[in-house]
Amino acid sequence: MKILAVTAALAVSAATLSAHHSYAAFDREHPVTVEGTIGRVIFANPHVVLTLDSGGKTLSVEWGNLRQMDRSSVNIDTLKVGDHILVTGAATRDPEDKRISLITDIQRPADGWHWRPGRSGVGF
Repeated sequence: MKILAVTAALAVSAATLSAHHSYAAFDREHPVTVEGTIGRVIFANPHVVLTLDSGGKTLSVEWGNLRQMDRSSVNIDTLKVGDHILVTGAATRDPEDKRISLITDIQRPADGWHWRPGRSGVGF
């Protein structure tokens, strides 16, 4: 009986853990690029989040976690409120849900700064 209880507890824990990182709501097959102005930067776990004012809408951009940002030389001073950027990633399948995740590219045209997973900088 103890083995059954432990097995059930592990199964529930594994399901909960994998559910936390589910990206089923996002359309990976059709990446989008949006352009706008940063309204807010939240540099905290579990993900860095930017709000992007774009075409009269406010979008939430779910970027990487703090460790990923550190490996890419991105910190809280890299992008600022008011910066004009282009973001490429996966939008949600629900058009009413204004989120973008699974980010593959961010550009700041004003100075040529560019980010892709694992690297960032000017002119790479």
